Amino acid sequence: MVQKVSSSFYMYLGYLFVALGFIGVFLPIMPTTPFLIVAAFCFSKGKPELHKWLRDHKIFGPPLRDWEDHRRIKFSTKITVTVLILGSAVSAAFVSDLPEILRFMMWGVMFCVVVFIWLQK
Repeated sequence: MVQKVSSSFYMYLGYLFVALGFIGVFLPIMPTTPFLIVAAFCFSKGKPELHKWLRDHKIFGPPLRDWEDHRRIKFSTKITVTVLILGSAVSAAFVSDLPEILRFMMWGVMFCVVVFIWLQK
């Protein structure tokens, strides 16, 4: 039998994803919007006021509203994300001391993110 997940669990999970999204603003290898989309979902289940706050946020609100209302990503956002991911991949190839297997895994994740973004309307 499936138990109902408590609203406080969703609320704390939402805070975690907002924090990860905020970190993503400063680290190009970490995407911001997907974390905020998950945070918005969690807040909608756990704390609707925070969901509304996130949707109404001056910076984070527009991409969230586009996604929640229309399931779309703006063309300019697709270009920006692709360029940032490509820059991260190139810098990881030449600057990083990561083991080769981790670089390939990172590139695989980046590739999947770019494909997902471009498949959205």
